[in-house]
Amino acid sequence: MRKVITLAVLFVIATSVAFAQTRSEFTVGGDKPEYSGRVVTEIQRWDYLVSDYGFGVAIAYEGIGAGNLWISDWGASYGFYEHDRDGTVLSGFIPAIDDGSTQDCAYMIDDELWVVGYYYDNRIDFYDDAGIVGSSVGPPGWGEPWGVAYSNEDNNLIYVGQSDYIAYGAYVDYGTDVTWTELHVGDGVGNFTGLGYYAPSRTAEGRYLFGVARLSDPWTNTLYVFNVNDVGVPDVVNPAYTFDLNSFLDPDGSIAGCEWDGEHLWLLDQSEPDYVIEFDLGLDDTNITPASLGNIKASFK
Repeated sequence: MRKVITLAVLFVIATSVAFAQTRSEFTVGGDKPEYSGRVVTEIQRWDYLVSDYGFGVAIAYEGIGAGNLWISDWGASYGFYEHDRDGTVLSGFIPAIDDGSTQDCAYMIDDELWVVGYYYDNRIDFYDDAGIVGSSVGPPGWGEPWGVAYSNEDNNLIYVGQSDYIAYGAYVDYGTDVTWTELHVGDGVGNFTGLGYYAPSRTAEGRYLFGVARLSDPWTNTLYVFNVNDVGVPDVVNPAYTFDLNSFLDPDGSIAGCEWDGEHLWLLDQSEPDYVIEFDLGLDDTNITPASLGNIKASFK
């Protein structure tokens, strides 16, 4: 079986109000944003009910906290399913060419396209609302791209991830191959199954690349936040921030895709059933804080 589906023995009930577990953060690197003393807050989680084969997360948004979620699914009806932010399955569906074209994904706002990693080959695919429109070869020597993000800025950069590496390259059009630059995050860091980008032209803060690296046996899931310079290059050597996501997950939880909506981070946890989780990383004072919520643990089924 290719993408790992894990069994979970504990399940957390999704709540209609914005409260959940909180855990202290820790800082690596110390560069902006200033994470010292902040607390990660789980806003909500809901079961992904289309199948047990969800993977990537993309958000079609134009501004902070707007737009619906599109989730790649490599089950029997492989493709991309539209959801609202509370987990309701909506009418939107984009068929994929096969179950391989359903890795992590990202929405390209100005081009109105989705870019998605392909599992069976070293390439990324581009989709519009009707289906596939083109492909590009992935970074040289890679087996397949896993995590995928898009800058949604004038530099039009695509980011992809695999084990211990992140690569980036400029998008020209869906008929032109991307020229990639590869960055080594570190030996044994894990497989970057999900990536997301913080676009300053769409949001209030600076440039940051989010990545989730996972390792197996036992499962570990680590969130990385990388500072990105003015031309779009992430500083992977000195992460601004790392966070152990396992404190929020079931014992066998394994994060697949991730996305940033301009305010919060969204992750897909491949438990059984799969979960979608929304996190507040405390990037500004308008977000919900532990002082107003308290350390309220979610109930278990």
